[in-house]
Amino acid sequence: MNTTSIISSAAFDLIVERFVSSHGEKRRPKILITQEMYDEAIAILKNPEDKTISTPKHRYWKTP
Repeated sequence: MNTTSIISSAAFDLIVERFVSSHGEKRRPKILITQEMYDEAIAILKNPEDKTISTPKHRYWKTP
């Protein structure tokens, strides 16, 4: 039998907060990506030759 549990938004937020806070201050900004970071990565992957998207360091990091 397959059962699924759905947690509340507050419970999810608490889990995420605990996960993020369990890592060092320096790593925290890199643990979860923002919508802006996702959109930038997609743009880079769709247009790998476009050098106007982000910085060379980010373009290299986000390309296969």
